[in-house]
Amino acid sequence: MKKIPVGTQGIELYGLPWYAKNGCRTHRLPDTVRDAVSLELWDVAQDTAGARIRFLSDTGTCGLIFEAVNYNERKGEGTGALQNYLMGFDLYADGCFWKNAVPAHAGENEVFFFRDTARKKRLFEIYLPMHLSVNDIRVILDDDASLWPDAGYAGPPLVFYGTSITQGYSVSRPGQAYPCQVSRAMGRDIVNYGFSGAGRGEAVVAHVVAETQASCYILDFGQNCESLREFRQNLRPFVEIVRACAPDTPILLTTPIFYLQENWDEELQIFQRGRREIVEEVYASLHRMDPKLHLLRWNEKAPFKSGCAQTDGAHANDLGAYWMSCALCEALKEFL
Repeated sequence: MKKIPVGTQGIELYGLPWYAKNGCRTHRLPDTVRDAVSLELWDVAQDTAGARIRFLSDTGTCGLIFEAVNYNERKGEGTGALQNYLMGFDLYADGCFWKNAVPAHAGENEVFFFRDTARKKRLFEIYLPMHLSVNDIRVILDDDASLWPDAGYAGPPLVFYGTSITQGYSVSRPGQAYPCQVSRAMGRDIVNYGFSGAGRGEAVVAHVVAETQASCYILDFGQNCESLREFRQNLRPFVEIVRACAPDTPILLTTPIFYLQENWDEELQIFQRGRREIVEEVYASLHRMDPKLHLLRWNEKAPFKSGCAQTDGAHANDLGAYWMSCALCEALKEFL
């Protein structure tokens, strides 16, 4: 079997725009901002959420060799047994999910998705872990497997900025995060700047987002801001920074999704209403001079009140992420 490093011989890596400048390490923020962001944000930026390996081959065997960098820190965090899958890789073949492969330990790992399968030319996409950092990735293929040039995705990537919901924290596996579902549905590349617990809209992050080439910027944050005041202070400057760097690129604002506790918690109802009003205010004030600024109201498009689409009453599960992806695809198709 041959072992091919990602980024060579037709094994393409997507979703990590700073990969080369970061010395071929897979964290999602550029090294240049490390001292300018919080330790919490830098830590979660090591997760490879949204990154994909993509290649066209007739191999009958496929596996990976890689280094699991922060395995011990991530093991057992969050959602218990489910977390193992979020620390794994998802393999899709011609758009269909085949298998998730999970590292067994810290350091170097070798995993296989399939062996001795019937040979056929297929487009393979491997989603990197949502909740783990991995480096030195090599793809294992049959010695005589052919590799063909892949046409790639349509246009520049959709660039998402948000919180744990955007990162995909409570879906079942990496390929189920709503930005990944949008990518498959629309055939577009994505960059996932969803930072669990740390998506507060700081200016330094806004500049990173703005410097990332995009076909659209989707801004879905606010839940991590500690107060309405902080959200109000951060949202409009974030939009203005992105617009200054990308004057002709669509920007899509979203309102916070429904939390189940809003059904009975009056204090949370008021807080969530305030968050949504801030988004509405920023949109209304800027849209008059910026027709490429758009708004998606999640509550009108994703029926979270039913109670079956969230793992903990807040984070979208697979169904909730699917609803969000459908709503986004509908909105994006109107102006892309």
